[in-house]
Amino acid sequence: MSKARVRLLNRITTYDVDIELMDVLNIYTKSSQNKANLFKCAVSTQHPKLSSIKQPSFEYSRIKNHLKSTLYDSIMVRYYEETMLYLREALSSAIKNGLDFNRIIGTDYQEYSSKNIIAAGNWNNIVKMISHDIFRKLERKRNTLLLLKELNTKLGLRVSQKTIDSVMPFLEMRHLIVHNDGKADSNFCKRFPSFSFVQGEKMSINFQMVTNAKKAIIDFVDDFDSKATKANVFLPKQ
Repeated sequence: MSKARVRLLNRITTYDVDIELMDVLNIYTKSSQNKANLFKCAVSTQHPKLSSIKQPSFEYSRIKNHLKSTLYDSIMVRYYEETMLYLREALSSAIKNGLDFNRIIGTDYQEYSSKNIIAAGNWNNIVKMISHDIFRKLERKRNTLLLLKELNTKLGLRVSQKTIDSVMPFLEMRHLIVHNDGKADSNFCKRFPSFSFVQGEKMSINFQMVTNAKKAIIDFVDDFDSKATKANVFLPKQ
């Protein structure tokens, strides 16, 4: 297990308490009495919006759904970003450890001036610069599936297609949250019909979906990390 994998797991696990708190809040406020009690803590000077609500039991569902949507959307975006950070680290490690440069660079050839190289200061910074540029080129293609496949090929890992397919919908959700106001598009609905999202409507991300996303990401990273370690992408102390 690489240190990069440990770092990713530690980071995405920090969101567990937020997910659980939202679910507990959901359970607690199933009764009208508890909904009302929740708003009794509101102080007008500190919580003017909440304290001004005349019928907290009636308004609670709207407020709760907005909070849940904001939280779950944010966590799905963070899951994506943490996964990309891990993959960036894997690419940087592969270059640093001297894996097949021709395969890694491929068609992403880029020249660097002597000024760029001198400014980098040392080998580690040069590696970061090169790996950053390669990864950015992959990201600019705006195709997460292609990014995973190309990285899989560049590093020669042969991560199973099944594992990639399982994590894809959760990574693709990030783009819809960030670029499409959280609404499902026709492409997502066609590719992942099991989610039952409706084109043009906001994706209904719930507790189980976020839980499944975390599991799919960990399964993907475990498979990737195991093969990366065997391929010397990560050396024992990395």
